[in-house]
Amino acid sequence: MSLPFILVNMAIALVIIMVMIMKLNINPVVSLFVGGMYVGIICNLGMAKTVSVFASGFGGTMTSLGISIGFGVIMGQLLSDAGGAHVIAKSMVSLFPKEKAIVALVLTSFFISIPVFFDVCLVIMIPIGYAVAKEIGAPRSLIACALVCGAGSAHSYVPPTPAPMAAAEQLNFSMGDMIIWGSLISLVAMFISLPIMYKVLWPQNGESKFFTEKDMDPDFVPIKAQDYSGKRLPPFGAAVLPIVLPVLLILLDSTWGAVLETKPDFVAFIGNKNVALLVGVFCAYLIAATNMTKTEIKKSVNKALETCGVVLMVTGAGSAFGAVIRATGIGDLITAVVGTSASAVVPVLVITYLVGVVMRVCMGSASSAGISCLAIMAPVIASLPQVHPVYFAMAGLSGCNMIGLPNDSGFWISTNMNGFTITGGLKTYTVFGAIRAVTILLLLIVLVNVFPMGAV
Repeated sequence: MSLPFILVNMAIALVIIMVMIMKLNINPVVSLFVGGMYVGIICNLGMAKTVSVFASGFGGTMTSLGISIGFGVIMGQLLSDAGGAHVIAKSMVSLFPKEKAIVALVLTSFFISIPVFFDVCLVIMIPIGYAVAKEIGAPRSLIACALVCGAGSAHSYVPPTPAPMAAAEQLNFSMGDMIIWGSLISLVAMFISLPIMYKVLWPQNGESKFFTEKDMDPDFVPIKAQDYSGKRLPPFGAAVLPIVLPVLLILLDSTWGAVLETKPDFVAFIGNKNVALLVGVFCAYLIAATNMTKTEIKKSVNKALETCGVVLMVTGAGSAFGAVIRATGIGDLITAVVGTSASAVVPVLVITYLVGVVMRVCMGSASSAGISCLAIMAPVIASLPQVHPVYFAMAGLSGCNMIGLPNDSGFWISTNMNGFTITGGLKTYTVFGAIRAVTILLLLIVLVNVFPMGAV
């Protein structure tokens, strides 16, 4: 089987998926299954084996990520419903002086989006952001970009959200490394992007010529902050525990294994991502118990499980689609072309990025695209032990954030919640997402040459 043949049929499969999702309005899970069947059968895997590979890829993802994603969603939902996320948001923004208000919004939305989903983060942060905008006279477009910048970065690169968790599992490196490097690289890219946002959207010499009144919905009614009056909200220190404790436990496990030769069984136990997130869930339950009834807590958890079912199905299907493509032998063929020497590192980094871009455009969901991308590229990345796989994970995930189009739910969440037209959404969500993605790729090219962290 030749590489061009596989690539052409992979492209056809992606077009099938895109048409089914965008034109026929068929569920992404069903679309990914059909696309996987096409590419497997046409590439001579055989009909029965194609179904088996897809199912195995789906099951493997559930084994490695199912519990973690479930606990993460429950933790985030309880923290949000109990007002803990609101407390964190208000407290963090108030820590910064007025002239650093935009920085405060970026960092706060980043931190809030670690435990809660992108849309929930925006629901919490947009009313706070608009209040800040009135106080400092900033345009709505800048506030929207700042919030999407922070929330989108954490959601895309920092566990326990599905794509970065899957990246660590697929490329066989520690979750702690994904947390550290996903946070550091995305934060650097965010602050490199900020001056561009200011210059384009809030120029000192007058109104922005890039984003105008025509890009805003004249009938827009801003969402209002949830009313917590009469509700006993948790203190800031308690509210951050469900987020901070799991991260510290995972980092303890990663650091211990990196520094010392032997790791006690207890450290491996409490540092396991499932156990660490369970600790976060218990913390969230304790916070919820202070201001929610048992019935309210039960409803909150049930809502989380409903969300979790959708997330797990899409995550598993994305991974399974990637597993079918990987089973065609595409990884070995790419390795044969680029080689395994040091000179192959940057080409593979860029290829991983571009595969992510193509997957995102066709599949819409950045999470599904990232999981599929890294499932395909895993054999190629494994052939380059001289560089830490976290860099390739970031390349694939950033490629999947390069082009956010109207086939992406995140595009509509950001556009509608901020009161923009489709053009306004493209000028904010899409353009500045692309700037951050390219910035991350450039940072990665520097890092793999200066600080490879590889085994060789």
